Parts: sequence; C-alpha cells; structure tokens
Amino acid sequence: MSSASGVLWASPVTTCSRRAIAACVEAGASWSFVPIHLPKAEQKLPAFTALNPYGKVPAWRDAEGFDLYESRAIMQHVCEGTPLIPSTAKERALMNQWLWVDQC
Repeated sequence: MSSASGVLWASPVTTCSRRAIAACVEAGASWSFVPIHLPKAEQKLPAFTALNPYGKVPAWRDAEGFDLYESRAIMQHVCEGTPLIPSTAKERALMNQWLWVDQC
C-alpha cells in the first residue's frame, strides 16, 4: 500500500489522467479526485495553472503541499514504496522503458 496521500486534479477523458488515476488506485494511495472540465477550459484557470503552469491535466498536490504534474511523475510518486516500483536497477529500467515507450 502506498504512503502517498493527496488530491488529483484530472479529466477521466484523457489518457494521461486515466494513467494517474490507475496508479492511485493500484498503489492504494489515499487520494481525492477533483474533476477538471476540459471543454470549459478549467485547466487554463489561474487556480489550476498555479498547480500546473502548462495548463494540462493531471496535477497532484500531496498532503504536505508538494505539487507535481506530468502523469508519469505522478505515477512514480504515488507508487513509491509499493511493490509496483521494482527493487533493482534493471527492473526499474524495464519499468521506465514501458512507462515511456510512447515518447520516442
């Protein structure tokens, strides 16, 4: 179970948001969800761009006020300390290979 605790701002219609949501669920993180309505451009509002200056979903704020954006960074953060993050360097390299396979 993850020790991560926080809030995820996301839109379930995006792949990146679904990736972060899945990581929170699979890791057993303690988290709450704030839906962002993309057609209303809520991701471009000042309150959201304070979390992610690029105005894209998802964004994460942990219980200590640590802000993070980019879905893969959020995934690794919430999965830290769980069996979802491999223990050896080679296994982590393979994990990262699959995390980033679509980013040639």
